[in-house]
Amino acid sequence: MIIFSSGLIDESVQVASNKCCLIGYSLYSDDAGGAILELFDGTNDSGVLVGKLVVGENGFLQYNLPSMGIRCPIGLYAKLTGDGEALVYYNR
Repeated sequence: MIIFSSGLIDESVQVASNKCCLIGYSLYSDDAGGAILELFDGTNDSGVLVGKLVVGENGFLQYNLPSMGIRCPIGLYAKLTGDGEALVYYNR
């Protein structure tokens, strides 16, 4: 199994443009307002929500999905709100 990374995300972005499997993600913020990371099966934020993390000031959270992860048959879109940085891991 080959694991792919989104690279460091600091804005909303299309992570994968075709089917994939979400296997993990993390979010960090050093801003007083914190940050929110929402992951969608799709090409924008109108798809099915498959993951979400919320952190406050100086917050860090990481979530690794068990087993084979969550299948995203359309693609994977990451919506980042607030001042934060995220990483998303997936396979195809």
